[in-house]
Amino acid sequence: MKLLYQNDPGGRMGWSRHGELLLHVVDEILVDGYLSTLTVDDSDSFLRRCLECLRPGGKITVITKDLRSSAMLLLRGQIEPHQYWSEIALGFNSYRDAQERLTRGEPAPYKSCYDADMLFAALIKAGFIGVCPIDIMTHPYLISRVPTQIGMEAVRPL
Repeated sequence: MKLLYQNDPGGRMGWSRHGELLLHVVDEILVDGYLSTLTVDDSDSFLRRCLECLRPGGKITVITKDLRSSAMLLLRGQIEPHQYWSEIALGFNSYRDAQERLTRGEPAPYKSCYDADMLFAALIKAGFIGVCPIDIMTHPYLISRVPTQIGMEAVRPL
């Protein structure tokens, strides 16, 4: 069984369609863009939950925004500061979208950012082993190939 977990805050990770808890039955989990919508504490809990759902030897693939490469684009002048803050750091669709939604008092979609070291540490902290980076430009799971993303794979211990 494979689980795909994308930007779906209403999703119920680890539950079957019938409301049964899925423990140690999932072979593979793909988490694409979801971690940044959680606080760091919630991300830690979420990753521990993923570990519980995986079978021993099961694999997790995590893709999220890369704080370091995004900041480098800003420092090199390859993106405008308003684009960095509205789209990359906060997760809005555009600067105008950010202005409108923040004016209405809506929270920013993104609540955390990661770089490779932070993502590696979060997976280790959750109990995964064999944590290694993936090439986001060639990985078969990815539909959009964005250089401001990072990805890691890890395994649940046997």
